[in-house]
Amino acid sequence: LLPHANPGVCSKAEMALLRKYTVSQGIMLESLSLNLMLPGAPHHRSPDKAPNRRLEVLEIAGKLRVPFTTGLLIGIGDSRLDRLEALAAIRASHRRHAHIQEVIIQPFRAKENTGMAASADASSEELEWTIMAAVHMLAPLGIPIQTPPNLSVPQSLQRLLAIGVSDWGGVSPVTPDHVNPEAPWPQIGQLRAVTEESGHRLAPRLAVYPIFCTGPRSAPAMLRKWQDPLLTPAILRLMDAEGLARREESASSAAAGGGWIAGSLSDVPPRTDRDRRFLPGGDDYGRWNDWRDVTHLSPAVRRVLSKVMGPSASGEEKGGRRGRKGRMDLIFEGQTLGKNEIEVLLKARGADLAAVCLAADELRRRTVGGQVSYAVVRNINYTNMCYFKCTFCAFSKGKHDLRGAPYNIGTDEIRSRVREAWDRGA
Repeated sequence: LLPHANPGVCSKAEMALLRKYTVSQGIMLESLSLNLMLPGAPHHRSPDKAPNRRLEVLEIAGKLRVPFTTGLLIGIGDSRLDRLEALAAIRASHRRHAHIQEVIIQPFRAKENTGMAASADASSEELEWTIMAAVHMLAPLGIPIQTPPNLSVPQSLQRLLAIGVSDWGGVSPVTPDHVNPEAPWPQIGQLRAVTEESGHRLAPRLAVYPIFCTGPRSAPAMLRKWQDPLLTPAILRLMDAEGLARREESASSAAAGGGWIAGSLSDVPPRTDRDRRFLPGGDDYGRWNDWRDVTHLSPAVRRVLSKVMGPSASGEEKGGRRGRKGRMDLIFEGQTLGKNEIEVLLKARGADLAAVCLAADELRRRTVGGQVSYAVVRNINYTNMCYFKCTFCAFSKGKHDLRGAPYNIGTDEIRSRVREAWDRGA
């Protein structure tokens, strides 16, 4: 696990100590309105909610190079001007330190048996206005905008994506939302459907955002800047080439060597005898026979696959095998993909990845049909002495080897083994 800590207001020494064991930290700025500290107001008798104390925490995090999460709580008596001032303060801190990894726009929801039980919830209009303001002020700096999906009605989620939300935050299959226990998390499949219908891809990430793991410099350079050296190996193991989560799987799946590298646990395909279902999402994505029929396919992936495979499966069928072979000759005789086009395919996720898999299977059928080949071999290892120290190897002899003495066989033994292999059909 890669911990993210929300310790509240803390000192520089305390945050530095936490930095050794967490990949990111956070504190909600909530609001800069001093009116909220007055008697009877939401922050009365909450000294750690004083705006200056919370702004100081943002500065400490920046100076210590801690990837930091912050955000606004709207609808608790704050005005739109208050929110703009809070967003401006976050922007100013980020310009000084480049450490804000996300900003959460959280709408207030009244709770029973609390001092604000009779207060009105933040309206969807106020939520959308604040998100659009945050996008306008922070997105140019590369700061993602997050809002909890369980605090809005499902019908509004596409609208939130359309106005600039780029992250759904932590969606836990294990624990409830402790702050809003009455609002259950949506299922990952539901979020994926809403996200893809809006023209986006849903991808699991780590507790630290990709920009602090990869970026314009190399991953090791970025990690040296933003993480404690003890955490770097774990981050590298768990992140993919884009800095997102490499895998999300159960312990039993991992122990069995399972896992679907380019997606989350919900992408693991069922093991059926239909090869087209060995795709992310199993039955969901496996319902297509042709990559051209995949819904919510991104324009970039469709463009690259069309270049390689041709725009129409039916047209190729009419042309016969010779026509298809001609198409392949063009591909293999110089119509190679450029670097950017290759990256489009390597970064495919969700429905895009399903289309790439289906296209690869079609390409395999065009070139080799259904034939599967193998070779009869006789391995002749003339020596097992090696000066490399590969930790995965159980063959070469090393300092702590317990598999017997090293050997270096002669030419007579090699000839004998070659004759034996020939006689046995190799």
